[in-house]
Amino acid sequence: MLRMMENKILKNSEQIGRIEGNRIYAKGEKKLGYFDRDDIFDMEGNKLAYVQGNYLYLKQDNDIKVSLDDVRKNIEGGTVETIAKCAIYILIGI
Repeated sequence: MLRMMENKILKNSEQIGRIEGNRIYAKGEKKLGYFDRDDIFDMEGNKLAYVQGNYLYLKQDNDIKVSLDDVRKNIEGGTVETIAKCAIYILIGI
């Protein structure tokens, strides 16, 4: 399970990444990707996933869907938008 504290992404109390605006970074300043409206992209601009209704759809897996409730359960805290949590879920994992 991950936890948000301000713009920091924590796992077991250790910072493993951060969010700046609409971009997600791993520890060590590595840019992982970004989100725009309801879409999530890698740093090359390839669409990885999107949010529609109550689900996150993963494009690389033939549009497998994940409930937004499951995303929220796995990423606690913070005041970021649901799409930001979805981007963290896709780009960093849980």
